[in-house]
Amino acid sequence: MFQTCRLKCVSKHVDARRVLKSYKCSGMDGTGFLLRELNFYDGKKGAVLGDHYHVATTEIFIVTKGSLRLLIRTIVSKQKKDRMESFMFNKGDAFVVYPYEHHTIHCLTDVSLVTALDKPFNNLNPDIVKLK
Repeated sequence: MFQTCRLKCVSKHVDARRVLKSYKCSGMDGTGFLLRELNFYDGKKGAVLGDHYHVATTEIFIVTKGSLRLLIRTIVSKQKKDRMESFMFNKGDAFVVYPYEHHTIHCLTDVSLVTALDKPFNNLNPDIVKLK
């Protein structure tokens, strides 16, 4: 079934680490449509992004500029120290982070990323869990 959506810019966040522009999908009924939010990141060399996991959200990352190192581990419990894995990604690479995969991005150069989420971010009930 062919589906479409309209992307509407809903926020822009700037801090010392990065610029983030968020777009939400609208104008469709939402049944079966995988893309709910699209984000454009410009991360600065040396910045650390993420350092969290999601309970219900799957996130696709596409590197459009630069190089980064991804640290990722599957969360079994907040107390258990699970095995951390490290991956290198460069312009043109893509990867998927599933629920309960703690992910931290280290920008090795200035980096541009596009992320696609299957659930839109909700400021009142964010699906972001930070480890202490």
